[in-house]
Amino acid sequence: MLKDISQNIEITSKTIGEKTGKSMILRSQVLKESDTFQVEADGDKTCNKDLVGFVTKNDYSRGLVFFVHSSGIIRQWYPIYGSEGSSQVAVQAIDFCSKLARTDGVEVVQNQWLFYDNMCNLSRLKLWEKEVTPENSTSDTRLGMKVFNMAEKGVDALHIRNHVRKDCVNTYPKVINRLRETFENPNTQFADFQLVGKV
Repeated sequence: MLKDISQNIEITSKTIGEKTGKSMILRSQVLKESDTFQVEADGDKTCNKDLVGFVTKNDYSRGLVFFVHSSGIIRQWYPIYGSEGSSQVAVQAIDFCSKLARTDGVEVVQNQWLFYDNMCNLSRLKLWEKEVTPENSTSDTRLGMKVFNMAEKGVDALHIRNHVRKDCVNTYPKVINRLRETFENPNTQFADFQLVGKV
């Protein structure tokens, strides 16, 4: 009886994938593998992206993630479901990088810089080391991952003091300095996730 009733119900609401525009990316088998969103362990200290210096449990929605050009133009935004975890932001970054490459061309995008307050954990996901093929991923996933891996990545200047891992201390201040040598008065902290480049 319940089966008969359920077959007569018309569902008009969209899935999260349809609503956010990521339904094709989420079909990629490589994103479904159990270790994809694990962070590469290095035995070092854990970095903290929160400004207060300690991690807190947040039970509320974090709001939105914005992908912003250096000119302040919001290129894309995504809702955050639950908490702002690296795995959720990774899927958003893949989607954004794919759309950016299709719009602006890979030649332009390969000279981009990505800044994010939790870039050290985002860029250490095992996802970025996965071999992506037509058999295990969509073309959008492959393109987005390629662009993300090509881009120069850094932690914004406002959050850099919270990054205490040796690799973060040795890498990200140098990235900020290279950015300052390349652009006049860059502002890395005006958005959580920022794209800097000449477009």
